[in-house]
Amino acid sequence: MLYIKEVRKNGSGKGYPFDVPAIGNLERLTFEKPITVLCGDNGCGKTTLVELLVRKARLDRICDTAVDAFRGEQLDAATDAFTVVREAIPKKRYFFSAEEFIKYIEWVESEKRAALQAIAEIDAEYGDNVSAAALAKMPHCGTLADLSGLYAADLIRSSHGEGYMAFFESRLKPDGLYIMDEPEGALTYANQYLLAMHIRAAVKANCQFIVSTHSPVLAAIPEADIIRIKDGAFERVVYEQLDDVAFLEMFMRRRAQLFADDE
Repeated sequence: MLYIKEVRKNGSGKGYPFDVPAIGNLERLTFEKPITVLCGDNGCGKTTLVELLVRKARLDRICDTAVDAFRGEQLDAATDAFTVVREAIPKKRYFFSAEEFIKYIEWVESEKRAALQAIAEIDAEYGDNVSAAALAKMPHCGTLADLSGLYAADLIRSSHGEGYMAFFESRLKPDGLYIMDEPEGALTYANQYLLAMHIRAAVKANCQFIVSTHSPVLAAIPEADIIRIKDGAFERVVYEQLDDVAFLEMFMRRRAQLFADDE
């Protein structure tokens, strides 16, 4: 199932995101398989394209922290210049980002610490005046109750990788459109492989994935259509043509020499 078949640019503008070469040069990009892997160097336009797709397809997300407010406003203003062609409407649509996930968990932890500290200070200040202390603590207790009901509540006790996998698994439903931006940022190689296997299984349940990544593990999914962004252009390539793959293969062969001290 292809919930997004292609994205077209039907307008133009100044500044971000149009000054990103890949976006400025974009005319029409097709998605031909249920798994599309977007690869390329930092700054090539992967995340910008992903953010545009997320906005055009109105995907749910944990929070909007990965893109700063100014660039987020620019992306929102630019969406009318792009058209997304759909094959069907997904039952579930979600955007997964390791950066957003980690920032969200850190925000939850910070808010809980602040509320607990405020409660401790109130107890110290009011002493035996229990009723007054209880009244003063109500807002902070409410904060803790609200945070305990959020979907990060049980994840802060896990590592970021374990939490991310649990978060992903709990939100992965059949007939869904899922876009991911560099999920490997929270994952070990073993968990990247596990994520790849979850993606492959979900495709059998009529899901579509568009994944921006540097990970040679995620790019290795056999069924994936690999699109490399290079020199402001989109090109379909095979796995062995990826620069990250070539470097990793070279590094594994020559790691001793690469770390040898110069004489």
